Amino acid sequence: MHPFPPPHHGPRLPIPEISIAITLLGVIILLSKKPRFSFDIMFALFLTSLGFLHLGHLFGRWGGPVYFDFFHLTQILIGPLFFLYIKDISGKPFQKRDIWHLVPFLIYVSCFLILQIGEETEDKDRIYETFFHTRDSILKYISLFSLASYSVYSLWYVNRIRKDETSDLAYPIDVLDLRWTFGVLFLFFFIVSYHIVWGYIRSYYGHEVLPFLPPIKGFDVLTFTFVISIFGVRQNLLYSAWLLGHESIRKAAPKKKYKKSGLTESKLNEYAASIQKYMENQKPYRDGDFSLDDLSSALGKPRSHLTQSLSEVLETNFYQFVNEYRVREIISEMEANRSGKINLLHLALQNGFNSKSTFNDSFKRVTGKSPSDYLKEKSLKNES
Repeated sequence: MHPFPPPHHGPRLPIPEISIAITLLGVIILLSKKPRFSFDIMFALFLTSLGFLHLGHLFGRWGGPVYFDFFHLTQILIGPLFFLYIKDISGKPFQKRDIWHLVPFLIYVSCFLILQIGEETEDKDRIYETFFHTRDSILKYISLFSLASYSVYSLWYVNRIRKDETSDLAYPIDVLDLRWTFGVLFLFFFIVSYHIVWGYIRSYYGHEVLPFLPPIKGFDVLTFTFVISIFGVRQNLLYSAWLLGHESIRKAAPKKKYKKSGLTESKLNEYAASIQKYMENQKPYRDGDFSLDDLSSALGKPRSHLTQSLSEVLETNFYQFVNEYRVREIISEMEANRSGKINLLHLALQNGFNSKSTFNDSFKRVTGKSPSDYLKEKSLKNES
């Protein structure tokens, strides 16, 4: 059998740099969102752990294999963080008991750092090679097992929780469509299978590889990073907009979005009453960072159920609902003021508004007048 010619090696594509740019862009988009949900933070952490793998290649070139090995420890985190993201976006935010998912990573990091302390010995080098450095290290197999098992578990969890009426996935919301995770899982298993087949053929033919089965090392991680970043960030943006009642999303989503939610009219009314009671008693709207996540946590109800109650019972969305309470509070303080000196911007900031424009728009929507016009009318009434 004639040997195949060696593959042509052209200019190297800067795969780590491109991958880092993709993950960094995704993290910036998610962390700069206003408001930012807990599932945004979880997916940002997931992308960060993915980006650290690419950083390992860069630091490995500059600082040696130890840096490469250190940054690659985050591969143990990819599976758990992906599951915790799926869990969070489906209505079950991170809790203290979820920290056990991170225990293997913490143990591995601790062992790595311990091996870096003190003088090098033959035993330490052998342990390091076995657990961290070699191509067939234990770290590699633990990471593959973790990613595979957590991927399957995540998809099983999505299917199971759809049957749970207390979850955000208990009914078909078109903007919370996690079917893309099946594509990610297929891509992952395709990449792993390809590497197994390619490795077997390479071992059989020596250093020559069949021309119709080129090596994909580097391109596989780049493709995986690109696909999961695009779909994940898109999912977060769409679902956040839907939860907050953005009109463009609501018009695009089919009217069947609340079908089969398991919430009766009486339950929706009960939720609405609970929301109003909490707002009136606790006045959380005075905090400029008050979010739907905070409301969900305080009442112990899923985000989507609160959104449904606000929409169907109170005929509003979270933004408008909270800002209306802020405006009412400001009006109450204006009416109680007898000195005649009122700083509108100070009142707005004190009651939870983070910008003058939002305050003006909300005030006019509630009262039909601008804050300054309302204040002028109040002054005229007082003079008369």
